[in-house]
This record gives sequence, C-alpha cells and structure tokens, in this order.
Amino acid sequence: MTANPQRLSPGRSAELNMREWYLRVLLAAGGEIHHANGIVWGYGERSLPHQGRGGIIPFPGASGSDFIEPFRRMQRDLVARDGAPWCTMGRATTPPELRAAFKAVGFTYMFPGLCMAGNLEPEHLMQPIVPGIVIKLLEEVPATAIGEHPSYGQPGEERDTMLAALGKLVAASPRRFWPFVALRGDVVISSATLYVGRHAAGIYDVGTLAPERGRGVASALIATACLKARTLGWRTAVLQCDPSLRNFYGRFGFHEVSTIDHWSSRPAMQLLEALPAGSELIAAEDFLTAALTGDIETARRLLHDHQTLARQPLAGLDGATPMHFAAYHGAIEAVRMLLDADADFDSVERRFDSTPLGWAIYGLGPGGPVFKRDQWGVANRLLAAGARMTPELAKSLRQSEPDRAAQMLAGTSETPRSAAVLRNLGDED
Repeated sequence: MTANPQRLSPGRSAELNMREWYLRVLLAAGGEIHHANGIVWGYGERSLPHQGRGGIIPFPGASGSDFIEPFRRMQRDLVARDGAPWCTMGRATTPPELRAAFKAVGFTYMFPGLCMAGNLEPEHLMQPIVPGIVIKLLEEVPATAIGEHPSYGQPGEERDTMLAALGKLVAASPRRFWPFVALRGDVVISSATLYVGRHAAGIYDVGTLAPERGRGVASALIATACLKARTLGWRTAVLQCDPSLRNFYGRFGFHEVSTIDHWSSRPAMQLLEALPAGSELIAAEDFLTAALTGDIETARRLLHDHQTLARQPLAGLDGATPMHFAAYHGAIEAVRMLLDADADFDSVERRFDSTPLGWAIYGLGPGGPVFKRDQWGVANRLLAAGARMTPELAKSLRQSEPDRAAQMLAGTSETPRSAAVLRNLGDED
C-alpha cells in the first residue's frame, strides 16, 4: 500500500482521516452509516469507548444552502433514535453556519482537541528501548493478556465491542489498521493504532495503564506506528490529541494544524426551548459554550449583558450553576469571570450535594472530562476566593497527585460539613 498522491491541506487531511477512522470502526462494530451533501452520520447499537451508544456525526462538511435539507434529514434520523448523538467538528471542515445549526437543535460543546501533523523523519522516531517491554501487533497477543485495555478500559461492552471491531478491521483487505500493543511480561500495558486512510496515515487511541506512565512506553509505541507508516510509503502522519500533549508530540516532529471540538446533544435543551429568547438560563448555556470553546470575548459580553446568570442555576440540573460546570471542565477564565461577577463559589447543587470546588476536584480524576484543562488552577482560585475545603474533598485531592495536593492543602483548613460533599458524579449520568 502506498501513499495517496492527492494533496490536501494538513488540517483537512487530519480531519478527513479521523472521520474515516470513526466510520470504519462504527461499521466494523455493526453500526450503520448515512450521508447526504457532505454530512455523514451513523448509529451504533452497541457502546464504543468514548462514544457510548447512539449516533455519531464526524466532521460535518456541507456548506451554504446545500446543507439545510441533509441537516433536516439527519435531525429526523437522530430524533427517531434512542441515544445521545456525538459530533466532532473541525475548524478545517465544519463551516460556521453548520456549527450554529447544531447548536440551535440542542448540541453543546464538551471538550477540545488538536489535530497535529508531522514529517516522519527517522531522527524523530529513534526512541530508546524500554527495559522489560515487548511491542507486538494486537493479533499476535492472546486474549488472556488483555484485561484492562489501555485505551478501551475494563472488560465490558465498550472494550469488547472495540476489540471485536479491530479484529475485523485487521483481517480486511486491503489492510488499513495496525493496532500495536506493548507488553510487560504477559500483560498489555500500552497501545497505539496506525490507520492508513485515503489522504493520510493517522495515529489513534494512544494509551498507557496508569502505573506504567512516564516511562517512555507510549513514546516507543508511537515511534513504532510512525515507522510502520513510513515503510508503507508515507512521509507524513497525523494524529488527534488533548491540547496538553502538544509538547509531547512535538518531540516526534508533530505540529498543530487544526483545532477540533467535541459536541454532544443535551437533554436540558428540551427544557430551555420553551423559555423566551432573552432568558437568563439560555444566556448561561451560551456563556458556557463560549467560555469552553475559547471565545472569551463572547463570554464576557454575555456576562455583561446578563449579569444574573453568574448565580442562576441551569435548567433541569438540580441547582448546578455555571460555576459548577466551569470548575468541572477546568475553565479557569470562566471561573475568573464568574467570581468577578459575584458568583456563589460555595453553592451546593442537589443532585450530588457538591460545591464547585468538589466538581473541580472530581474533574481531575478518571471520571472527569477526557481532556483536562486547568482543574488545579480552578481549585486554587476557588480556595483563594474562600471556598471551603472539607476532609472528603482533601482526601479526593490527595488521590490525584499527592505531592501537588500536599502543597495546595498546606495553606487550607479542612472544614467538615454535615452532608457528604463529594460523591461519585458519574453514578447518575
């Protein structure tokens, strides 16, 4: 298999490669796909890691008047299905009017990502050998070696569905998927998959089990996947990652070529649609979307025009305020703006009996957002403003990064409360 000679911008190549990845995996997992005028969407009856069960709309690309009818058709299909659709929007392929259309029918921003591209130069790919580690292709590893998968989690529907889909994709001809794993002894501890699409070679689902992180195992796997792409005739590769990993992938010669945003449908919008257009509740939703997508000027304007939204609970969310959601996502600029607007930093929502500080600390852990921002900075900011640190919160904080937690807690007093402040916020998702 050789590289496709067709030339596209690096950002567009990265986004289209990721779209192909999503759709091929969905089909291999028994899903179905529809498309019209550039918009592609699909459904899965079984849960996939990071996506759950339901619809997926990867990088909708229609523009101008031609997107209206296919968008309506897609919307009808989504409404007829039981599940929360997931949409990945890229700056290189998703036009602004389509973003507005998605928002208008109830999709909300979840977290950001980067598309990166790099030249596969040998000097970037020579990684030191990690003692005690063996790298193999997934099909060479017995199923008994895969307990908790580094990228797909514990045994269960999501992990098992993804592994079964990869088995089908590996066996397909021509071959486009090369899932690599690293083993210590007989246990899989890290993973990364090379996908060769029509326009690019992409690196996906890089993960390492927590006890093995920071030892160079993921670096060795990434280098292995990149070297394989080079032997297949590619001289560049693309990948998608959390913004915090920009420097890590920079060591392999990758640089940012596009910004992507992940959106999800939100049941709360059904409650908001019945409210008047000028409602403070709708303004709060718009404020959070602007703040979380980095549109700080719009967020400031909304806060200025709707000054009560800083303390206004969000519709249908049992007293959770914009401060709770900003803290959970580690959106430090949004937290600063809300504090300046006199938001209540110790308000307790009813569903989890938790404060914004509790949401920020929970957001640090594995049950928090997939892509972390600055939850530590948010926690520091809330403590400086006078937020209460309880024994339960302090214990949870120490479980994240003990040394960093000790430094933060050194200047605080742990104030008990009659009700448990930090519960597992994922229990009732």
